[in-house]
Amino acid sequence: PWSKVVGKRGDDQTGWTLELELSAYDDPAADAPYPLDPAKLPDGVDATDLAPTNLMPCAHPDLVRAAKQAIGDAKTLRTAAHRLVRHVYSTLEKASPEAAEPNALEILRGGQGDCSEHCVLFVALCRAAGIPARRCRGYACLGSLWGAHSFSELWVGKWISADPNTGELGG
Repeated sequence: PWSKVVGKRGDDQTGWTLELELSAYDDPAADAPYPLDPAKLPDGVDATDLAPTNLMPCAHPDLVRAAKQAIGDAKTLRTAAHRLVRHVYSTLEKASPEAAEPNALEILRGGQGDCSEHCVLFVALCRAAGIPARRCRGYACLGSLWGAHSFSELWVGKWISADPNTGELGG
């Protein structure tokens, strides 16, 4: 993917902290045909990158329907992913949700969230559409201010980054 581990500290009992270096954000030439054949996953893509979880019940008909509506007639993974990231960015109100950690279906129905909810919904919609995706969490710096931030990685011919909270795909 686009990050590499340059240091780690901690232990199994208290938890681990990984120090990452961003090595690449995007490869504009990466653009595989859509839809991806789930029976023939490419190297570097695991079935877990498409799998539903409690937080992301991506097989739910409402999430599948929302993903299909947002993607429309896209013919490539990059176009489909770009439409999904812009959809999440433009439809979710930027506000903290009432639930502490809502799942993607609750986020879709509630229509609001911070970066965590944007990321959960985006990854769930990607998976619902057959686009391999995963959640990432770390810290972002704006000027001299640092804060926790959720973003994602998705496979469109290779792994690239996306930030549904800002509506950006790649670098």
